[in-house]
Amino acid sequence: MNKFEEINKKLTIGNIQNLIFVYTPSKVGSTSLVTSLRINLLPDYFIYHFHNEELLEKALNIKLGKIKIIDIIEYNQSLGKNIYVFDIYREPIEHKISLYFETLCDVHFNNTELNIEKYPLLLIIQRFQKIFPFLKTDDYFQTKFGIHFPSSFPFDKKYLLMERKNIKFIKLRLKDSSEWNSILSRIFKKPIFTIKDYESKNKKIKQLYLNFYKEYKLPINFLHLIMNNISLQYYLSPIEQEQYKMKWTQKLSSLFFSFTTQEYKLYYSITLENKYYFNFQKEHYIDEGCICNKCSLQRKKILYLIKINKYSAEKIVH
Repeated sequence: MNKFEEINKKLTIGNIQNLIFVYTPSKVGSTSLVTSLRINLLPDYFIYHFHNEELLEKALNIKLGKIKIIDIIEYNQSLGKNIYVFDIYREPIEHKISLYFETLCDVHFNNTELNIEKYPLLLIIQRFQKIFPFLKTDDYFQTKFGIHFPSSFPFDKKYLLMERKNIKFIKLRLKDSSEWNSILSRIFKKPIFTIKDYESKNKKIKQLYLNFYKEYKLPINFLHLIMNNISLQYYLSPIEQEQYKMKWTQKLSSLFFSFTTQEYKLYYSITLENKYYFNFQKEHYIDEGCICNKCSLQRKKILYLIKINKYSAEKIVH
């Protein structure tokens, strides 16, 4: 058994012909997309969710070596499988805030959610300002997939679909999530109904998160940094860029100087050394992807409730 066969066995891909890989940075709405695809497309398509090789190694308890996630995807294409790969663009300031809150407790303050809620909001905001430039908002379509981009994003369609080695690569925008129903229905040529899953505003520290959004003021030098971002200039039309700029211009503060690169490296190394609190994510998805009879029946029920607009966030329980 070669390494790719071992990985496929760990992923339980087997003889499954239709595969969807949601391969995105974290905190871009990918969990909602994964759950929506599973609710609508299982068992005809199997849906896998990746953020990076490190997390995949931990999930599978396997060493990938020099193998990248895109290599796994291309290997399965070489077996004749029908493959879709999704990535999502999220506007950068909102993305950074969500990334920050994702590891606020176990990384940045090394404390429980209950205790974090007692911290002064000003302290939470100032820490965010200090690390703002170092919260990475990568564009996997450009950095991981090796696709030749068209000169501009198709703003009329609101998604980008490119093919390479017979793999369909799709780039969505989180700002269009209310239209994902129609976009995904077009792509898969069948009605698709989407739901929201694992939103930051629905977690235990949701009030702190909401208060942060309400009170946060963006330093003016950060706005200049953001508006010069290449991905923002590609994925937002000129009008959308101006709207985004105006949105944050209404919430500006004076200059703020974040950590230097060396200061951030020291900060992060000390943070990891001191870390003792781990915020484990249990039952991450509404739909974990099981296709047993019990889970399949629950999936059909949830899809029906979504269609008649009576779904209230019930999970599929194996």
